[in-house]
Amino acid sequence: MSYAVSGSFLQRLFSAFPNGWPGIGVLLQQVLTATVGLWTPVAGTMITIVELWIVHSSAGGLGIPIILATLGATMAMIGPGAAATRLKAMLRNPALR
Repeated sequence: MSYAVSGSFLQRLFSAFPNGWPGIGVLLQQVLTATVGLWTPVAGTMITIVELWIVHSSAGGLGIPIILATLGATMAMIGPGAAATRLKAMLRNPALR
């Protein structure tokens, strides 16, 4: 795929960004989602620790806590998404803003 073709496709995606209040709302959602995404590994680790503590201290009904601990561990392994990584790069380098 040539650069011109992929560049025009990317331009079409960004030209659909709304103006005015809807655009501000979308931008705010993206910033908040990206900021929360930076904490994904920490949140996943905390979920895993809490759910494993529940498994360790509980006698019955261990299925759900084990599933949640597994999901928390995989969330910690996956880490932040592309939007969070892009926000992190923008915060470090003012030229990208």
